[in-house]
Amino acid sequence: GGECGAGVPAGDEDEFAAATGAVCGALADVDPNAPELILVAVGDDANEEAAFEALLRDGVTRLGLKGRVLVATTSSRASSAALAAGVKSVALVASNDGARPSRPSKSARLSSTALKWLAARIVLSRGWPTLLLDPRTALIRDPSRYFSRDSDVEVASDGWDDVTAYGYDNVVDDPEMDWSRFCHGGRVLTSDPGFALLMPTEESAKLAGLVFGRVVAEAARVSPERLRSDLSDAAEGAADADFEHLAFNEALFLPSHGAYVSPGVTRRTLNYMCFANSKHVFRFLRKDRRFKDRAEHAPVAVRLSYHPNEPNRLDDVYAYYLKGTSGALNGWGDGVGRVKGGDAGGAGSKACAQSGSLRPGQGTDEARNSELASRLATNPNWSWGGVTPFVFEPGGALSTPWGPGEWGFVPAPDGPGKVIAKFVGTPHVLSFETAGEGAGAVRNGMFVSERCTDGDMIVGRIYAELTDEDRKKLASARGG
Repeated sequence: GGECGAGVPAGDEDEFAAATGAVCGALADVDPNAPELILVAVGDDANEEAAFEALLRDGVTRLGLKGRVLVATTSSRASSAALAAGVKSVALVASNDGARPSRPSKSARLSSTALKWLAARIVLSRGWPTLLLDPRTALIRDPSRYFSRDSDVEVASDGWDDVTAYGYDNVVDDPEMDWSRFCHGGRVLTSDPGFALLMPTEESAKLAGLVFGRVVAEAARVSPERLRSDLSDAAEGAADADFEHLAFNEALFLPSHGAYVSPGVTRRTLNYMCFANSKHVFRFLRKDRRFKDRAEHAPVAVRLSYHPNEPNRLDDVYAYYLKGTSGALNGWGDGVGRVKGGDAGGAGSKACAQSGSLRPGQGTDEARNSELASRLATNPNWSWGGVTPFVFEPGGALSTPWGPGEWGFVPAPDGPGKVIAKFVGTPHVLSFETAGEGAGAVRNGMFVSERCTDGDMIVGRIYAELTDEDRKKLASARGG
C-alpha cells in the first residue's frame, strides 16, 4: 500500500507508532524533486555519531544534498547536529518508555538498526527510491548519477577485486563420484547494507519488511542477555550490525525453500572501485601505482565497513581525495589502528628492502615457514591476477608466462607468510592469506602481491592442474 506506516508487524502498532509518526512527519520536509531519498540511520555509539558529523560536514553539506536526506535516529546528539547543518527531515525516536534520553533503555526493541528498516519500508511504500547510507561513509561525489536504476537493489560489495565482488565458478571435487566428481557453483562475497539503493518496487518493500521483522525478533530474543551483560553502546551496535548484515544478505541471496518465501529482488553489484569499502582503499588502492593517484582515480564513496570504530579514517579519506593532502592515508595500518612510520607500501617496505639479497629457495627449510612451504609443495600452480600459470617450482625456481624467475621466503622478522618472487627483473612481495570463509576456507589459499618498484597490487589464487595450453605457454616463455 501507499499509506504511511505500511509494513509495521501486527501486534507492534503501539510500540512502533511513535517511530512511524516521526518518520512520516519528517518525510514532509524532503525535496519532492530529489532523484532519491537518502536515509541515514544513526545510533548512540560515540564513533557512529562522530562519523555522522563528518558526513554532514564534508559530504552532505559540501555536495548540497541536505534536501534529499532523511535522518532517522535514537541519538539527540545526531539530531541536533543534523538540524544545525540545515537538514530539515529528522526523525528523533525515543525508547519505548516515552522519554528522550541520550541513550535509549536496553529494554527498547527499536534500535537504530530496526528504525532504519522500518523507515525504509515506509519510504519505499510512499514511492521514493531510497539510498540506505551508513553514517560511517565518506561521500566524495554525489552518488545519484552513478546508479543504473535497472534493478530492485543496487548495492556496494564487501569484495575488493573482480573475483570477490562479482563472483566466480567454485568447483567442489568429490573423487568418489568418478566421472561426475566435479560440482560447479557460484561464490561471491556478501553485499553491504550500509550502502544500497532500493527502488520503490514491491520486491524491495518486501525485503525491507523482512529484514525489519528479523532485526526486531532478534532484538527481542537477545534483550534479556544484554540486560544481564551490561554491554556497551559499541558492543551492542556491533552485534546489531552483524545480524543486520546476515539478515540483509540472506534476503538478497537465499531462494524460496520450504516455508520461506524470498522477496525475489533483482540485484546489481556496484563497481567496487567507485563504491569502495575501507579494506579495498587501505589494503590495495592507496598502494597501487596507478589508482593511488587522485588525478587517475577517486571513488564516489568510501564505506568504513572494515574499520567501523575508527571514524578518523574518514577525515583522512576526505583530506586525501578532496584537499590533496599527500600521504594522508599512509599513517593507518591495513587492519586496526595507526602504524608508526606509515604504511605506503612499495619500495619503502621492509620486505622489499630485503629483496636484493634473495636466494632462490631461501627459508623453505625453516620451521616458521613449514605450513606455507607445505602448501606451495602441494599446490605449486597459481594464477596471477587471473593469468595462468604461475608456478612455484621446487628449489626456488619460478615459471611464469612472462619468463622464468626465482622465489624464496622473506627473512625474519618480517615473515612468515611472505614470499619474495622475482621475475622480469622485478621483485614482488607476496603476502599469503586464507581464501574463503567458514567450512570452505583454505589457509594460504590466496596471496596479495605488492610490486616493490611502485606498489602495484595483484591478487593470486590456487590454480588447478596445468593444462596442455599452460605447458605451451611456459615452454614459449622459456624460449623452448
